[in-house]
Amino acid sequence: MSILLSSLLSPLLWNIVLCTPLPPIDIRAPFFGPAERGGSMLTNDTYSKLGEPLNVIISGLSSPEVLTRQGFVNFARAIGFSTECMGMHIGAPQWANLGDGHGRMAQMIELREHFNEMNFGTCVETLVGGNHLRVYRQDGPRAQSNALFLAVSQEESILRAHTISPDGYNWGRDRLVSAAIGSTSFDGVTYFTTAENISGLLPTGWENVNHNISQDGVVKLLTVHVTERLFVNRPAFVLNPLFVHPFLLPQILLVALGVAITSRLARRPFFNSGAE
Repeated sequence: MSILLSSLLSPLLWNIVLCTPLPPIDIRAPFFGPAERGGSMLTNDTYSKLGEPLNVIISGLSSPEVLTRQGFVNFARAIGFSTECMGMHIGAPQWANLGDGHGRMAQMIELREHFNEMNFGTCVETLVGGNHLRVYRQDGPRAQSNALFLAVSQEESILRAHTISPDGYNWGRDRLVSAAIGSTSFDGVTYFTTAENISGLLPTGWENVNHNISQDGVVKLLTVHVTERLFVNRPAFVLNPLFVHPFLLPQILLVALGVAITSRLARRPFFNSGAE
């Protein structure tokens, strides 16, 4: 009887097994190491052929909207960065190969420190220096993590041609991470960010690094989740009354005077293609 029952149930059980869909396999990854796929953790400067370390990664496991251009800019504004002064960029192009099958790709966007003033704060950074970053997305067919690789660095004033500050790669990275960790918000969107150190991706030292400035080889992996979203009806233009900071105003005037004197003596515009 048991043998007969077993023979009757076996085909039924096999049909159930074969017809039951398997749960989807999550193949998402926080990122894929570029060097393992023919890429590099250094950008490539068109003129000097040296590069800047990609020292921060926004994990591909972050909220999807953060990994878009518009979504990342909003998050960046929450942690102290914004788009360039009046939308203008003067400086050498930077490229990166993230090993994702796209080869050498141009930066997605460049952002600068805004000093808590969204409209003109990055103009101050252009004059007196500050933190800035370049963004590259890893989304090619060989490594489709959608992670954002950032080259973050602290730079000097325009009088020093925006050269990187001493220890500027480590310093810029650490300032960004310090501002990002925990809860931040901008324009009605609240984020919660965690960080971890990744070693072994980026060689330590200054070899092939732009401006021959050494860095410690630590890459910070940030995972950013949107925790709240509110509608905010705000004016298109609001000047922060704290924008003209007592510390910044003398620097702005000094730099502006220096640029005027330098340009007059040299009988040419101060800006050049090698500026950052």
